[in-house]
Amino acid sequence: MRTMTLTVMRTDGNAPPSPFTVTVPKLGKFEDLTQALSTACSLGVDETLLVTEIYNNRIIRYLGEPGDSLSLIRDDDQLVAYRLPKDADNMPTVVFMHQHVEEPFICGKLTSNWKAFGIPLVASSKFVNGSDIRDMYLKLLKPFLIPPEDSVDDDDDIERTVSEELTEVEDSITPGLDGAAEVANGNKFSTDSDDDDGLEFYITDEKGTIRDSRIAMNEPVPSTPGRLIVLVCWPAKMVKQYKTCLLSSLPQIFKFDFFAKRPQESVSLYKCLEAFLKEEPLGPEDMWSVHIHMRLSFIDIIPYNAFGTYLMTSYASLVSNHYGSMGGGHYTAFIHHGADRWYNFDDSRVSPISEDRIKTSAAYFLFYRRVADS
Repeated sequence: MRTMTLTVMRTDGNAPPSPFTVTVPKLGKFEDLTQALSTACSLGVDETLLVTEIYNNRIIRYLGEPGDSLSLIRDDDQLVAYRLPKDADNMPTVVFMHQHVEEPFICGKLTSNWKAFGIPLVASSKFVNGSDIRDMYLKLLKPFLIPPEDSVDDDDDIERTVSEELTEVEDSITPGLDGAAEVANGNKFSTDSDDDDGLEFYITDEKGTIRDSRIAMNEPVPSTPGRLIVLVCWPAKMVKQYKTCLLSSLPQIFKFDFFAKRPQESVSLYKCLEAFLKEEPLGPEDMWSVHIHMRLSFIDIIPYNAFGTYLMTSYASLVSNHYGSMGGGHYTAFIHHGADRWYNFDDSRVSPISEDRIKTSAAYFLFYRRVADS
């Protein structure tokens, strides 16, 4: 078996992302993962999962074939499962990617460039124009919004901001033709500004590198085959209003803890026989790793009569030892020669060995001689 951790994201804006860890067969299929994840996150009967791989703040792979092997998913992959309505195939799906302005000092000069951040957001809903796209995006951002700490102070700030902006507008108005007024074409008061939040929306490619086609709020959004990918550019003030750390936190499928201590338990021969007779799917990567608790004599294995013989009691007659790795190594054998006499066979060397040295972690095959029941 294999444990896998994925991030599950709602597409209705009602909850932040949540990590879920599930256990699946190591050589299982993708449908094993979706079934386990659906149970873990209590997926509704009217919902389905869109599982994706995220890298560099964008979706680089969609996992959807039920028969795909889980071995294609590596431990350091980062997967996000989006909860979509089951009728999502009948509605357009929009993938939102995010960028914000970064202003580093390079060679003593302040420069501006756009930097991608966060996990892509996905929604499945009908839309007509740019305002629908914007409303859809703001709804998805609701779980990440930082609540105001003091509403009174916020109201005062809003009043001051509105007053200042009105003053700027009045100062920027100049007489125009027929007495009309013209507003200066600044960034804050641009006639094609999306809204007062300063967000800008662009139709882009899967990498989020294209910003040629800007989405206007009052104009229809052109339909595109497949998924509509939208790049959203954030102003600096928007970044401070949202918990972008939650939007950027993404666990790996499996993170190995090198310093974690795994308890070593003694495994009896009885448990080994039970496991040997138990049906289970085996693959090339399924290997036993146990410390066998050996018994040298009088082992009652009647319950494990899998071969049609009635074994009552027995005692060890030969122990085959293996030293090395699964790919190679060295074999020796301990042979019982009657009474309490044991010999160590190591290639061409044979030497006596005491019984208390028979039980070692190198034991590979155990051979037992049946003793007739009295």
